[in-house]
Amino acid sequence: MVIGLGSLEIVQLTGNMLRTNSPYGFQGSNQSATTSAQHATAHLKATPVRTLTPGTIKENITLGCGVCDDPVLTTINTITIDTTNLRLIWVVKLFNHSGAQQIDYFNDFSLQDPSGNTYQGTGDLNTPSFLSAGQIEVETEIFSFLPHPGISYTLNTRLGSSGIAYDPVQFTF
Repeated sequence: MVIGLGSLEIVQLTGNMLRTNSPYGFQGSNQSATTSAQHATAHLKATPVRTLTPGTIKENITLGCGVCDDPVLTTINTITIDTTNLRLIWVVKLFNHSGAQQIDYFNDFSLQDPSGNTYQGTGDLNTPSFLSAGQIEVETEIFSFLPHPGISYTLNTRLGSSGIAYDPVQFTF
C-alpha cells in the first residue's frame, strides 16, 4: 500500500497537479507546480509597451468632401510628433484652384479618439485668410497632446465660410 500511494503521488506531481490530504480523502488543486520566480517571469513577458517615436511623418493627403464643389484643395503635408513639448504639429497646404478669390478658415479641425474624446487644433487654420485664384498658402495647426501609439484617431474638418465638411480621415500614430 505504501508503494501504491508513493506511486500515486509521483504521478500527480509529474502531471503538475498538487494534491493535499484532507479528512475526506485526497483533494485536488488545479494550480500548477511553478515557483514564484517562474510566475514573476510570466508577468514580465506580457504585452510589449509601444512608444511614440518623435519625428516628422510625410503624409500628402488631400482632404475630400464626396461630391461637393470645393474651391480650395486642402492637403495635409506633414505631421511632426514633438515629444519634448507634448504636441503634434500639422503642416497643411491650401490651394485655391477656383477662378475667384476665396476667404476660408476652419471652424473645425479636430482629432477624435475611439472613446469619443475630441482634441481641437489651434493655429493658422482657425484664422480667416483670403486666397487669390491660383494662390497656395501653407498653414500650421497644433494639437496640444500626444496620441497613444497604435490607437486610431479620426480627423474631422469643416470650413467656416463655405460650411464644407470634409470626409473623416483615420490616423494611427
